[in-house]
Amino acid sequence: MVHHPALGERARELLVAARAHDGKIFKVEYEEGGPLVRAGAFERTGADWGVALEELIDKGLVIYKGGSPTEHGETYEIAPGVR
Repeated sequence: MVHHPALGERARELLVAARAHDGKIFKVEYEEGGPLVRAGAFERTGADWGVALEELIDKGLVIYKGGSPTEHGETYEIAPGVR
């Protein structure tokens, strides 16, 4: 497991949760309260969790796999070699 000290606290927490749940993260946008970000049983809502996911994407640790930001949500996976 690679340690990423430059990540923010929420991004690290989300990455750890994704590692524990098959490397998958799901994001559903809601009109109020920010997105719902889920990795297995780990589920958080709020703009700061959307920012945490964006941080993981920007650093190349998570990649977009498909879906829609509304309804069923978007799917992301830990990038190959990051686990």
